[in-house]
Amino acid sequence: MAREELYWHVFSQICLGITSVCVTGAGGPAGYNAVRSLRHSNLDPRIITIDMDRMAPGLYGLPDASYVIPPASSEEFVLALSRVLDESGADVLLPTVDEEIASLCREPVLSNLSELVRFLLPGQEAALNALDKYRTAFEAKRHDLPVPKTVVVPSPSEAGSVAEEIGYPVVAKPSRSRGARGISYIGDEGQVEEGWNRASVEGGQVLFQEFVPGPVFTVGTVCDGKGEIAASIVLMKTREVPSTGGVAVSGRTISNPELQELGERFVTCLDWRGPASVEIKHDERDNSYRLMEVNPRLFGYNYLAAVAGVNLAEVTVRLAMGEVLEPRRDYREGLSFVRAPHDIIIEEEIGD
Repeated sequence: MAREELYWHVFSQICLGITSVCVTGAGGPAGYNAVRSLRHSNLDPRIITIDMDRMAPGLYGLPDASYVIPPASSEEFVLALSRVLDESGADVLLPTVDEEIASLCREPVLSNLSELVRFLLPGQEAALNALDKYRTAFEAKRHDLPVPKTVVVPSPSEAGSVAEEIGYPVVAKPSRSRGARGISYIGDEGQVEEGWNRASVEGGQVLFQEFVPGPVFTVGTVCDGKGEIAASIVLMKTREVPSTGGVAVSGRTISNPELQELGERFVTCLDWRGPASVEIKHDERDNSYRLMEVNPRLFGYNYLAAVAGVNLAEVTVRLAMGEVLEPRRDYREGLSFVRAPHDIIIEEEIGD
């Protein structure tokens, strides 16, 4: 470790008092890469990971301690998480799962959580605006930000007329989902009912949305406790699964001030706190941009941002601990990532 890095390490440990960070969703890309980002930082904290699956890869190898707790949909989730935070002595909580964030941002959970650990989370209203895709589009439009035409379709009997009004192809999606679940592309009237039914099983309302042809960009951000931008970075998804739009399996950092400003404006209008990743499409029809959705957490490939120079996980932890930071917007462009699965070898039995 260089002398300057050593001095900063000692300063951060003494002045900030950072000793341990609890990262949830260790089985998903966002959680796993958040741990890698923290290992890449100057914080050098003790890392605790949590997941609902005992075979989640982020429970092994990388963390100093790990726990298995019930899913966020369980009535036992908040109590189990509280016990882990108390037992582990975690200083900062960094959740990376949508459903967990939805649960934790509710009152009185949010207030009770603040007695156990430090964190940087949005309020309940802001979280709902991000988690529900129709509310996301509504808020963006209310603040004069560009979004695709989006219509709620209450029943399959109304789906055909809505699709005709929007114009084919139409994107059918549930208002509450992630990872492209429940999404389909309707090319003609013969596919309308099937598209509506597929979107209806995920939860929330069924949305029909204008199809926007073009590449997808991610603007990764962190807002401080006052709702002001503390960090941002622009990345382009170069391959997704499914190919029509979903989880990024490769991507690269790019320099695009227009996109960076648009993503920042969006999270600011949501009165956000903590990390959020804004999905934006470049509309090839008129060379414009359209805001698609916002994930209320770190994006899956956040380790690329850390290596590029904007360590979103580190910024979140520092802000949660009360540090005042200058906004971080400068980074190396042209760095790419490719998702590469690898086996983790451990010396214990972990069967079902």
